[in-house]
Amino acid sequence: PTPILVQPHDLPAPLPRISSSSRFPPVIGVLGSIGYEKGAKILSQLSYHLDQKGQNPLVVIGDVDPSFSFSRTARIHGRYDFNDLPDLICSYRITHWLIPSICPETFSFATHEVLSTGLPVYCFDLGAQAEAVSRASNGIVIPLPSDWSTLPDRIMEMICGTGGDECHKPS
Repeated sequence: PTPILVQPHDLPAPLPRISSSSRFPPVIGVLGSIGYEKGAKILSQLSYHLDQKGQNPLVVIGDVDPSFSFSRTARIHGRYDFNDLPDLICSYRITHWLIPSICPETFSFATHEVLSTGLPVYCFDLGAQAEAVSRASNGIVIPLPSDWSTLPDRIMEMICGTGGDECHKPS
């Protein structure tokens, strides 16, 4: 039999730590190409939920499956160059990251990249992304809900406080 060789992924150089004098108003950032498995439906719902509550927009630095619609305040940046990420993070005033994958992954470059910024990173309790986030001092794992329709409220509660009432409207 042919031996199996397991070789870990090489991580890119970490992004510079992002410092912010204030974590509010919170802006939720998402990094990467987002299709259904990567949480596009949840992001779509979250964008409308944030918009309805008059909260800050959701920002996706990357592409999103065009079959999903987003609120008028959501920002979909599109393709990006890794070296531009520090400027994009500051430009969009991202204060928190969300890894919205609804399927377990075996490895996630985006997870490691956003963890390296030092900003809080949230993800669902699934796969390698949850393993990496749970080990990081800035990582918060969101337990899987019994009712996925409650996720927008749960995410806002975790990032903004109870019911999202402490969030502020964008300036």
